Amino acid sequence: AIAIGIISSIRQYSKCDITVTTLSFAGQAIPEFFLGLVLILVFYAWLKNPLTGEPLLPSGGMVSLNISGLALWDRIKHLILPVTTGALGWIAWYSRFLRSSMLEVANKDYLRTARAKGLPNWMVLYKHALRNALIPLITMLAIDLPTIFGGAVFVETLFSWPGMGRLYFTAALDRDNPVLLAILIMG
Repeated sequence: AIAIGIISSIRQYSKCDITVTTLSFAGQAIPEFFLGLVLILVFYAWLKNPLTGEPLLPSGGMVSLNISGLALWDRIKHLILPVTTGALGWIAWYSRFLRSSMLEVANKDYLRTARAKGLPNWMVLYKHALRNALIPLITMLAIDLPTIFGGAVFVETLFSWPGMGRLYFTAALDRDNPVLLAILIMG
């Protein structure tokens, strides 16, 4: 999100910026549960491995049942869809926020002074503009942390991933109040 936001702010109103802005708005608008279902449909049901005819990516779980031991590649394949589902909306949100923050900082006096001193443009952007533009982004990240963890309920339930979100969901279905209270206190 940081790299996308920086590139989008540096090349304001270019084709790259318009594309990133359009994709960011789409990424913010798609709910996690719908995106997860679409990703399962595409990468599990429609796209197949041309050599074996098996689905391209697994639809859920943490490991495949037919893999013995701790196969790293198998775990990575199982992580791709849940991580993409959980991260896409937040990447879109934070890239838009950083773009806006960078554009706000771009015309400040201390940046003009740094450029007038003859500093290279990358140093002005990295040392001066980005450091000051990241302050509101870090504040937003701290405020959004409970929401990010709360979104794990959808992702873990949809992809059958064993975690706190799925435990919370199953405890709510079973009306297991002590477990619900313990998870709420930790979160």
